[in-house]
Amino acid sequence: MKIDSPMNSHVAPRNVALLFFTENPEQYFPGIQIEIVQFGDDAGGDLIEEKIFRGPIHFQLRQVLDYLNSFSTSMIKKIPGRAST
Repeated sequence: MKIDSPMNSHVAPRNVALLFFTENPEQYFPGIQIEIVQFGDDAGGDLIEEKIFRGPIHFQLRQVLDYLNSFSTSMIKKIPGRAST
């Protein structure tokens, strides 16, 4: 998978290995997190909620997508006299 490379007299992990396969990539890359902030109605309004996702990068992405999908809603409108599709 090429997740390590020779360096001097030993083998060292590549950045991608540290991002995906360590429990705390922030140890190697400070600030490696995803932040989502929800503001009020006006642009620049009062801060409503801030959510920070940490951990291996693929966990962060999955958690963020699940979090954002929890906000999605769908509306079904029944039109009288028409069959549902």
